[in-house]
Amino acid sequence: MKLSEEQKKIVELTEGSHLVLAPPGTGKTELLSHRVVYAIENGVHPSEMLCLTFTNRAAKSMRERIESKINPQNLFIGNIHQFCSYFLYSNNIIPFFTGLLDEEDSDLLMKEAKDLSNYTGEKKLYELLKYNSYLKQKEFNFPKDLILYSENNFNDFNSVEQVCKTYESLKKESSLLDFDDLLTLTYYNLSNNNNNFKKYSWIQVDEVQDLNPLQFVIIELLSDNDAHKVYFGDYEQSIFSFMGAKLERLHALEKDCKVHLLQKNFRSPSYLLNVYIDFAKEHLNPKWKKDPVPSENKIKQKNDLLLIETKGDDIQEAKIIVNNIIPKLIKETDKQTAILVRTNEQADKFSRLLSQKNIEHFKVSGYDLFRRQIIKDIMAFLGCLENELDRVSWFRMMKIFGKIDTLKNSRKIINSIFNLGFLPTDFLKDEYENNSYLSQFYNHFKNERIIIFDTETTGLDPKSDDIIQISAIEVIKGNIGKSFNCLLYTSPSPRDS
Repeated sequence: MKLSEEQKKIVELTEGSHLVLAPPGTGKTELLSHRVVYAIENGVHPSEMLCLTFTNRAAKSMRERIESKINPQNLFIGNIHQFCSYFLYSNNIIPFFTGLLDEEDSDLLMKEAKDLSNYTGEKKLYELLKYNSYLKQKEFNFPKDLILYSENNFNDFNSVEQVCKTYESLKKESSLLDFDDLLTLTYYNLSNNNNNFKKYSWIQVDEVQDLNPLQFVIIELLSDNDAHKVYFGDYEQSIFSFMGAKLERLHALEKDCKVHLLQKNFRSPSYLLNVYIDFAKEHLNPKWKKDPVPSENKIKQKNDLLLIETKGDDIQEAKIIVNNIIPKLIKETDKQTAILVRTNEQADKFSRLLSQKNIEHFKVSGYDLFRRQIIKDIMAFLGCLENELDRVSWFRMMKIFGKIDTLKNSRKIINSIFNLGFLPTDFLKDEYENNSYLSQFYNHFKNERIIIFDTETTGLDPKSDDIIQISAIEVIKGNIGKSFNCLLYTSPSPRDS
């Protein structure tokens, strides 16, 4: 992609704070990757750079574009939750064996907490999860403007609070965190020990209009005092107000940053862009400072754009499209045909009508692919291969291959295995040894000689605590042999005097 003059100016920014207002089609993703490449080629070390996107897909696309030009090491590209996870693990704030719950697993665990607490209220799972975050952030003394949720909608505080306590107990029992925990713990540690953690001198944030106040403050706490920061956003694409995102954030940034406008649209031909502009002004009250402009004026050819007015409800409109328009389009076998709709329900209506007409089609709507059980099971299998400490993945694997009736019971079994000091892999055959670690230990215990040691200490810190007792017992072919026990006296070290 050849950069326009307005894009070049943004790519070559090297200092200060900037807000880039970028409507759809203005080449933002390419611009984001160009900025990273330009910065690295001009001496900025990748480890000093932080690139935050809103979705995993956007992060993947940006990384692919960057790696097609250079191969940066230690460059973080991902969404805010990914970064918080990286921050908590890499700084040893949470144990390395801590598991992360996705949204569906959080729902399942909260449902279990409801059942265990005998909750009979009307609050839905997502409301209970919100209240759980509220309680934790309140416990950590978060400033009021950072607490994402409110207790105003809860009139059954005591019963809801009991459900949340049970939910937290279930998570602690299995060493689990949910997505809100990632934000809460990251902010808590940054705000209380900010000087102990790495700061970033070059920060780039995409879809800033969708950040909630807590996420935005986390970014601020990660910034060097003179960090170069560029935020990309668009007033017309803010869709996450239900998660705490507020357009006031863009207004505030406009006051604190130098503002850049991307007007030129590279995605849509001029005749289509003009339709969008007219529609937006008529129905959406857009907050553009200047109207989008096409990258080139293209003359509309026959059938390039057909505007058809229909009357009636959604199903009547769908029938007109399926019966009268689609058959003509699919006759052009060298082209693909797509129907874009606003909701999953509308997609389902079109799919039923197309099926009735025996028109082959592929529907993208409804249940998220990664929430389907078969996909989650496959991901769990891969998760166990990648990390043998991934308890969440082992819960599903034990349920499937252990033929356990529920995930709840599977979780109890896996937790018991971990709590006893074993790993699930200890019970699996090793293809090279043709044996399991557990079997090897048992055979040695039964047929050989082993020594079992035990120690007592004044604490768990090897740098400051002392051993006060050592014991040992000999086991020969399963029979107890000699034993040893010794109490130790350690004189105070010079640092204690």
